[in-house]
Amino acid sequence: MTEAEDRASLVSEQALKSLRDEMALQAHLERPSWTSVHSHHYFDLAAKVWRELDVVAIRWWKGRLDGHEVTIKVAIIVESKHLAQKHVLLPAFKPLRQAIIFDWFGGMAHAEERLQVLLDVGVERRLAQQLDREISAGASDVMPDAPNIMYPPQAGVWHSAGFVEAQHKGKVPEDPLSKSVIWRARLALQSAARALVQEEIEQSAREVQMAIRLALVSQLGAQAKGRDFDLKEAFVSYLKKNPFTLTIFHPIVVVDADLWSVTQEELLPVKHARVHLTGVSRFPYFWFDLVQRDAASGVMAAAQAEYDRQAGEKSLEPFSPRMGIADYEIARP
Repeated sequence: MTEAEDRASLVSEQALKSLRDEMALQAHLERPSWTSVHSHHYFDLAAKVWRELDVVAIRWWKGRLDGHEVTIKVAIIVESKHLAQKHVLLPAFKPLRQAIIFDWFGGMAHAEERLQVLLDVGVERRLAQQLDREISAGASDVMPDAPNIMYPPQAGVWHSAGFVEAQHKGKVPEDPLSKSVIWRARLALQSAARALVQEEIEQSAREVQMAIRLALVSQLGAQAKGRDFDLKEAFVSYLKKNPFTLTIFHPIVVVDADLWSVTQEELLPVKHARVHLTGVSRFPYFWFDLVQRDAASGVMAAAQAEYDRQAGEKSLEPFSPRMGIADYEIARP
């Protein structure tokens, strides 16, 4: 085939259209102080394989909240999908509360990891347990307020607890969930969120290890000079000045399909819906925004603007993370 024939063949390929759609979404997320990336690769912790996230946009803030130093990262993670089924039905749902998808090294789920980090650098177990309690105490002081500054935007959102991908004339696949493109996108977003959190957890673990190593060196120096050095006090001081990053996720699935809100009385078109995954308690444990492609740029821009506004209300300042010896510095003997 000639180059012209190859080009003509490629132009008609769905793969090229999908790639350009993803590139367009990444371009829409390019805003001041936001970092957006197309085709972000991550390691799936459950499947133990590398995967690709279509688009991610991230912004960091830091500042003081209720007397505590806080560092917040918001990650808007996006999957772009083309559906053979051209209609998505979204039954009405009223969540009992809005779930906030977040994690950090100071959370209860990472207690064993924190303890192991301290033991790995040679801290005696009893002291390691005391230091970990300080981490937990510091986390509990900040945790009640930190997520509240970054509630996901609510304006114009239709809430649903499920979805059905339907073809024309109401045809529904025999096994709708296993064949669902949207369901697979949701699994990819959860997998990506876990991987992005793990990156922050590992970074926090390295920072704690470096801080403890410096503290141990400082302790030896103080002892050699006959001075007192309280390692626990030095570590607590370090934690107050160097908070762990709290990562908040905003998952979005963009589709080429018509979205329909469904009630017993009406069937109405919508451009944007929030799909909540819940148990029998009706408390959502995960959610994602389902957005028509022609509305995606507006929805994503509105989400970024809302996070910027909420951070501004709390006087948090945007920043670019860095790492150097100054980040680990604690009390010297």
